[in-house]
Amino acid sequence: MSTLEESKCFLPEYTRIDNFEPEMGAIAHAFSKAERALITSHVSPEADNVGSCLAIAHTFCALGKKAKVWLRDGVPDYLKFLPGAEDVSSGPFALEYPYDLLVVVDCGDIERIGETRERPQRDVSCVVNIDHHTTNTRFGDVNWIDPEAAATGEMVYLLLRRLGFEPSPEVASCLLAAISADTGSFKYSNTTARTLFIASELVRMGAKPEKVGMALHNHYPKEKIFLMGKVFATLELFGKEKISTISVFQEMLKSCGAKQEHTEGFVEILRGIPGVEVACLFRELEPNKTKVSLRSNGTLDVASVCGAFGGGGHKMAAGAVFDGPLQEAKGRVVNRLLQAFFS
Repeated sequence: MSTLEESKCFLPEYTRIDNFEPEMGAIAHAFSKAERALITSHVSPEADNVGSCLAIAHTFCALGKKAKVWLRDGVPDYLKFLPGAEDVSSGPFALEYPYDLLVVVDCGDIERIGETRERPQRDVSCVVNIDHHTTNTRFGDVNWIDPEAAATGEMVYLLLRRLGFEPSPEVASCLLAAISADTGSFKYSNTTARTLFIASELVRMGAKPEKVGMALHNHYPKEKIFLMGKVFATLELFGKEKISTISVFQEMLKSCGAKQEHTEGFVEILRGIPGVEVACLFRELEPNKTKVSLRSNGTLDVASVCGAFGGGGHKMAAGAVFDGPLQEAKGRVVNRLLQAFFS
């Protein structure tokens, strides 16, 4: 990698991000000034936030600076192939050294990192917030929010290139995983010419698409297969079969020896049912805490639906957490969707 200098490196016109020049300049200043960076993201991690965090950490370390990735829930097993995943800290918030920069990626609200607002920001001179969610609360000192980006990993790639970096094979692997996951292996409508160009560049830089693809889209441990049978048996259709739902209870996880991470991809399967416009996955996190994940086939903006319950996301993919039992949360969400479709 080259040094941290602003560079007019060649990029096709459709990858330019000149409209974010003030944010990029502020990020460049924050990165160059910092000596110790903490990088974090939302709870229940997935490929976009893990890959983006690791890519930024690799970059800081290449500069001879200290960087630490902390994710409260750790790295899911299927993402442990990513370079640097073994060094991620998890669990209660604690670090072995102080830090002067906090970088939060792919996280619509600082509360979603899993700690109180005060602890991760304590003694930090700057908070950088990099995200592609339309519902981001702009909690940072520097906020770069690009809802047009297919993934936060796409933004991180553009950031590194804009600052004069040639991503290493390790960084390229992390970013290809991030982008591949959030585009459904490049089959979702958020996939653009820019997305495909960046993916091709990452392969040129050393990322292995076969390794990334197998880990993200063909990873089926036996516990996940057992769980699928139980979860998809809960399938229900509502509103002239425009709405599909499945539910995951703690007892199902226990009986299959499965984890919450084994539900990854379930909701995408659900929206493949012909005629379904919105797919809903309800997960019992605790007896009185439920997570809902919504996916739209384009007719309905599910970010607005989840926003009504304190959640957020994108038009096509969003989520929320409810304080209450699963069946209660399910009833509220389904009723809201029925109103959106038929009122």
